[in-house]
Amino acid sequence: MREALRSDSINNYGKCRAPNSMRCSIVADREMDPAARNALLAKASRLAADDVALIVTHYQINMWAAKKNLAIVPRMDEHTLAMSVTPK
Repeated sequence: MREALRSDSINNYGKCRAPNSMRCSIVADREMDPAARNALLAKASRLAADDVALIVTHYQINMWAAKKNLAIVPRMDEHTLAMSVTPK
């Protein structure tokens, strides 16, 4: 979503400028609490939809799996790297 809302992004095909929703998504990037981050992203989605800056067609949900004795830290860019996997 942040790539579609940032005015300087190459993925902002409509050249939209939605400063309130962009601000929410930037703050959400820094938020460590999952519930607070989801609330900020939901607010950004609402603001963008109200401005018709972005028509949300789906929400991307990523899943990772690992053996019971391994822990994986998911990345925001959706890449899975060996260094993200550690023993429990």
